Amino acid sequence: MQSLKKVKHRREPGHLATATGIGLVLVAGAAFVGAFVMHLVGRPLGWSVMAVVGGMSALGLAGVSLISGVAETHAKRLQHKEEH
Repeated sequence: MQSLKKVKHRREPGHLATATGIGLVLVAGAAFVGAFVMHLVGRPLGWSVMAVVGGMSALGLAGVSLISGVAETHAKRLQHKEEH
């Protein structure tokens, strides 16, 4: 039997995982732009390769972080459904 008493839920501040993912996407974009600029300026190839590798790893971490945020949100919705 379900309780008629309303369950109060705290408002949570933003999702940390999602915010981290968005920040990492911005870092990856900056790394790719930096690699392109270094290529145009004529820096040795190693510098632009390092920037591209850094950008790719930042994108990978951003993907994991964003997926974690989506999974957390989905789990909270399921838990909320079970409470009612």
